[in-house]
Amino acid sequence: MSEKDDLDPRAWILAAGRFVSMIGSGFTAFYAPVFFVKVVHISATLVGIGLAANAVAGFMARIVGGTISDSPRVGRRNTLVLASAILGVGSIVMGVVQDFSWFITGNIILGLGVGLYWPAAEAMIADITTVANRRKAFAINRVADSAGLGIGVVVAGLFIQMSGAYRTLFFIDAASYFVLTAVIFLAISETKHVGTHSSSLWKSWLAAIKNPLLQLYVVANILMTSYITQISSSLPLYFSDSVRTGTGQASLSPWLLSSLFTIHVFVVAISQMPMMKALSRFSAANSLIISCLLWLVGFVFIAACGFMTQHQFLSAALGLIIMSIAVGAYQPPSAAIVAELSPPDALAIYYSINSSCWAIGGMIGPPLVLGAMDKFPQHTPYIWVVMSLSTLIPATAFYILERKLLKKNALV
Repeated sequence: MSEKDDLDPRAWILAAGRFVSMIGSGFTAFYAPVFFVKVVHISATLVGIGLAANAVAGFMARIVGGTISDSPRVGRRNTLVLASAILGVGSIVMGVVQDFSWFITGNIILGLGVGLYWPAAEAMIADITTVANRRKAFAINRVADSAGLGIGVVVAGLFIQMSGAYRTLFFIDAASYFVLTAVIFLAISETKHVGTHSSSLWKSWLAAIKNPLLQLYVVANILMTSYITQISSSLPLYFSDSVRTGTGQASLSPWLLSSLFTIHVFVVAISQMPMMKALSRFSAANSLIISCLLWLVGFVFIAACGFMTQHQFLSAALGLIIMSIAVGAYQPPSAAIVAELSPPDALAIYYSINSSCWAIGGMIGPPLVLGAMDKFPQHTPYIWVVMSLSTLIPATAFYILERKLLKKNALV
């Protein structure tokens, strides 16, 4: 390996911290919607509204997170410490939810933590990498995310099957975030980056918002992130209600439901590096087009679950496997392309806008699909047909972005 391909130790430390925290997240990620609907008896529509509140809070926090991360007074590291501590508090609140008011409060706190975390984390990775190894660094961090998530899902599935103690999972999640807080505080030093003084921050935001290439990317990325948010919001409830085992009428047990999402997270984990290498011959925009096409096929299999009378579990598993590969194809190039679009002195601001796509996707996707599932319970398979067709929109946008980037680079 050449020297330019060596990764800064902080990239590995960040990945290790994320691995531990995502084990805790795996305890709740796919079980929370089922728990709040079927145990706490909050309606699917209200769960969707709570998730939307999470996304709204996350959107506002991403603006703050990007701004203070680019500020020399606060920086990346301090923002990450604050964010992970807030996530720990939010998980505790979710563990004591008894009604919708507590549910929405917990979601708002979690949204604030996530919103502060991602712009700083991705800007830090971009700071400590080069063009040659940036996709690799993002892929390694995503592998850590997925591997931790997968372990958490497996252990939580067994735990719920044996005890049914859903609430305990949220407290374990909180503990994992406090571990992440300690790792960042003790082991991560601030990166050397081009800070932007307060008087110029608003100019950087205005310039970013007016960037036509970033605007095109944002439109496409909002749709892409809305697809990913379905995996932990509406899909668990859809599978719980619609997928039957064999030819019988038995609904999925917590163990079988967790098995589906275990398949998903582990395929995401093991596909990250192979997908990064396979797509390295393509530009970031073309890699994202490939991800769109994989999402299209995945949604077709998910829709098929609701139409089939046999092999529903197999169709659900195949759909999630294809979606997992789609996530692997999406994550590293989506992070890398932002660095291509951003000037050096506004990197965290651009990553803040990129991360805001997740918030907006969360505002739109889960409430829309969960609300439709509540209103049209007999027609939920058609929701996934529509989702499948919608992937042609971001695919077209990424194609146009690729053409514009080629034209821009040719003029340089």
